[in-house]
Amino acid sequence: MGKASSNKKVARAAKAGGGRARAAGERNILFPAALAAVVILGTLLVVYAREERTAEALEAPLAFEDHWHSAYGIYVCDTFVPDLPEFTAPQNGGNHTHGDGLIHVHPFSPARAGENATLVNWFLDAGAVLGGGDELSDDRLGVPGGETYVEGEDSCDGVDGDPIVQVAVWDSALAASEGDDPDRVVTEDFGSIRFDDDGMAYTIAFAPEGAELPAPPSLEDLASVGSDLGVDPEDIPDEAELDEDFGEPTGEDEPAEGDQTEETTEEEGADESTTSSTPTTADDGS
Repeated sequence: MGKASSNKKVARAAKAGGGRARAAGERNILFPAALAAVVILGTLLVVYAREERTAEALEAPLAFEDHWHSAYGIYVCDTFVPDLPEFTAPQNGGNHTHGDGLIHVHPFSPARAGENATLVNWFLDAGAVLGGGDELSDDRLGVPGGETYVEGEDSCDGVDGDPIVQVAVWDSALAASEGDDPDRVVTEDFGSIRFDDDGMAYTIAFAPEGAELPAPPSLEDLASVGSDLGVDPEDIPDEAELDEDFGEPTGEDEPAEGDQTEETTEEEGADESTTSSTPTTADDGS
């Protein structure tokens, strides 16, 4: 009986030892398998992120390829201020204006192409070259080379309501020229305003909320750069009747409506008085 009992104990011990060996072996196999799965998953995520960045980089407007034009105007209280003077974006950004009331979307760098071709970035580039204001934010409109208007601090004489920063966007300048309402009026998150297509229109305003924002005066000037109010000439039917001057540059001696001439004599300047639309800028103590 003693010998049989000893044999049983040895058998049980051997069986238990084998089980522990199998468990240890399973753990040794599971760890490298889990590690391999983590490595594979990480690789897939890196590839996905890279493809996403590539897709964004290839989104229009494309650097060194697209050359679009959009009409814009900066509207303060109840009047348009002069167009920004000509500037070229720094660091070869590309997007610029020729002082013609048009945004020339011609990116030379991924930093200003695709998702980065935004109205906010255009303001930043203009301010970097022209000085003065360079900000388009939820509560502040800094006109490049000009004044800065702040919600809650600046007001409009003779205009009802507290002015706010807002941007009216027309997806088609043709629709804007025909008197259509803007497709949207943006009052926050201005970084979301992209240059999505050729022939758009923007009115960047510091005016009371709900005010009727007019389309920019430079709409008709799109024809002089080959973007006739957003209409592709190939889309015009052959039987369409066109004006003789269709697509011809506008005369330099005939400034677009709303443009302001700088050729004012000192005598005229002395006699002129401030209009009711002049914003009252808060005293900054300077």
